[in-house]
Amino acid sequence: MSRSTRLPSIPPPQKLFEKFLAYPESAPFLCMLAVALAFTILNPTFMSAPIFCGVLSVASELGLITVGVALLMISGEFNLAVSSIYALCPIMTVILANSGIEPTAAFLISLVTMAIIGIVMGVITVYTGIHSFIVSLAFMFLLRCIVLYISGGVVQVYKADPYLLYVLNGRIVGEFRTCVLWFIAATIVLELLLKRTRFGNWCYAAGGNPTVSHALGVKVKFVKIVNFAISSVTAGIAGCLSLGRLGVFDPSVGYGLELESIAASVVGGCSLFGGFGSILGAFFGTITLSMFRIGLVLAGAPLYWYEAFVGIILVAATVLGYYVMNRILLRR
Repeated sequence: MSRSTRLPSIPPPQKLFEKFLAYPESAPFLCMLAVALAFTILNPTFMSAPIFCGVLSVASELGLITVGVALLMISGEFNLAVSSIYALCPIMTVILANSGIEPTAAFLISLVTMAIIGIVMGVITVYTGIHSFIVSLAFMFLLRCIVLYISGGVVQVYKADPYLLYVLNGRIVGEFRTCVLWFIAATIVLELLLKRTRFGNWCYAAGGNPTVSHALGVKVKFVKIVNFAISSVTAGIAGCLSLGRLGVFDPSVGYGLELESIAASVVGGCSLFGGFGSILGAFFGTITLSMFRIGLVLAGAPLYWYEAFVGIILVAATVLGYYVMNRILLRR
């Protein structure tokens, strides 16, 4: 064979693996595989089709919150109010739909309201200088109070046309539900927004060094306000997915999801200090936490181990973040 027709050489496996590790999503993906392997060893049926569909269904509601929270974390802010928005959006949808408003219109009106709430939180954060942790914490308590007031603290039954429930969380094949499609679609849209647009570059810049970024022309305040709105909308959709799954609204839903979403984002490679992470990584992080939750149940372990796991992740991420930041400052 002549030199001109020689086939291109294939990189050795080591080189391919090094290229794979260069992607920020590689670590969360490997972590997901490790958790899946561990629980499969404990219970060989763990990766069967019904259980895997169950994992995806459990991951969908948390995942929709997580991808929005991850985008906001990358831009350097937090939204602890997502747990209350998760409850507020479905109760609004139920009340509006039961009052005679077309269900799709009721759903969209609720989402617009959630976006406005996110914009208000963002405006307060960026124009007053109050940390988003405090602002969103205040809104978390305020919105939860509103949920309990308008629901009367009792379960509300959805009585309108059930087609909306099917669109939100209906069975397609076996245990595979439409909620998984919502989760995948949100992941794709936000990943493309983050990686393929100027706005995505602004998100990284706003979270990495907002002062320098603003001096270079990045619209830091605009980015953060928009991401507050996006995280609120995705949390609202997630809450409506729970409505589609149950057909009723329980005012106690959503407690603790604000920390779970942060933990899933951290497992997915997002930094608590902003400026680093990916939506695809948050996707893998959510599935990892969902596998851990279901795997504990199948293994017969107490479910509070899952809460301990979430706590350990948050502490470890904080310690690691401080270590990395100190190393960066020393190099400078």
